[in-house]
Amino acid sequence: MIKINEDNYQSYKSTFTVGWLFMSKILKQDPYAESSPLVVLHNLEQESAVKARKSLKIGLREIINLLNQVPPQATDLLEKILKEKDCPSIRVIIALDKSIPEKVIGRGKIKNMEEYAVVREVLNDVDYDISESERETLSAIFGEFENNI
Repeated sequence: MIKINEDNYQSYKSTFTVGWLFMSKILKQDPYAESSPLVVLHNLEQESAVKARKSLKIGLREIINLLNQVPPQATDLLEKILKEKDCPSIRVIIALDKSIPEKVIGRGKIKNMEEYAVVREVLNDVDYDISESERETLSAIFGEFENNI
């Protein structure tokens, strides 16, 4: 899972900004509408740096989820744009997110809402590459976490 802090915030924000501008074209949405993730993030930055960092993590995860719904060529094109703009790779962020289910299974519990969101996405994605026993284990851990919220 990515760790966003004061030192790397602007770098990941650049990836998020490029990613959202890219996805908004595909989705035919105004990237600067009042409810746009870019505008929401900007408003949170004015309110609280901690809230902005958490929101940025969520925003990056949403871009990953959106990329799962478009052809692989779209991800390739986004990666090319990110590289040209010297931004962190979305594939690296995806790889970090993919390590979460394995860690959750290994420890036998979900430790925070970020892991909860990733596990929920894995369980909702019937094509996600995990074994049936891993899916069952994650489902049990997920259910236990939800019961304790």
